[in-house]
Amino acid sequence: MQVAVISDIHDQLDVLKVVIEDLNAMEISHVIFCGDFCSPIPARLLCETFNGQVHAVFGNTEDRDATPALVGKYDNFHHYGDLAEFELDGKKIAVVHYPDKAEDLLHSGKYDFVFSGHTHQHMQAEFGLSVWVNPGDMLGFKEAPHYALVDLQTKKVDFITVT
Repeated sequence: MQVAVISDIHDQLDVLKVVIEDLNAMEISHVIFCGDFCSPIPARLLCETFNGQVHAVFGNTEDRDATPALVGKYDNFHHYGDLAEFELDGKKIAVVHYPDKAEDLLHSGKYDFVFSGHTHQHMQAEFGLSVWVNPGDMLGFKEAPHYALVDLQTKKVDFITVT
């Protein structure tokens, strides 16, 4: 199973629309979001136009009331608070916004994948059998907007530049 990992949208709706079109065309069934929608508007757009499930955590610039309230309005929206721990395709996944917390989760050895954001730069690291991915951002703050496609079985990570 291939999943998309996105982070740090910061209300960049035009970029998000391009990404959603790409993901729907590829028939990706799950988006993992590592925080910083900013307003709940990008979350609503994602829930209304993405054809799969959305798994999200808080970032540091988040509406902590309005965004989680979308859970009851959209069947495909799963919001976990500050830390997500769940299983997909037989793989244990952890999602946080901050890289220092992600590194602790990576070194715990409890997860096949750890996903984080916050730095606005894409990266990948491994520790033992665990893979840590930061998909970059959609803001284009430090580099061109990016997201990641991750194959949960092969552990192959492709970073996609949004044009």
